Amino acid sequence: MDIDKEKLKGLLWAEATSYRADCAGWKGNTEALDEFLGDKTVVEVALELLAENVRLCEGAHMRAIRSLRGDCADLIAERDQLKAENEALLSALKGMTSMYGHCWDLVDGGLLCMQDNVQRFEDAHEVAQKVIAITGKGDQCHG
Repeated sequence: MDIDKEKLKGLLWAEATSYRADCAGWKGNTEALDEFLGDKTVVEVALELLAENVRLCEGAHMRAIRSLRGDCADLIAERDQLKAENEALLSALKGMTSMYGHCWDLVDGGLLCMQDNVQRFEDAHEVAQKVIAITGKGDQCHG
């Protein structure tokens, strides 16, 4: 609708305010509004503005905005999933590295897993493999 909406809003508020206040300026405000609207009534203008609002809400730009909002929601969900996977992987890695210095012994220039720590190492390795499998990232190492 091709109408100065700011001017219309000012005129409508002036009329509404003066009418409610039973102000002497009410007649002048009504005449100014009528002159502005020309041959249209307030009801016709209101109906045209409502129709324009519906068209704007259903237009291509609003569909694009809704689509972008959906994309953002998908990206946020993916980010949260990756964050959870990262935390799980970090926890599994901490499990492996926290025992590394206590599990191995240097024998004849090579590392040897001490017998009493083999199960501890296997358990930590299994947790790490499960996390890798759950996250679906990388190849699982088979020992």
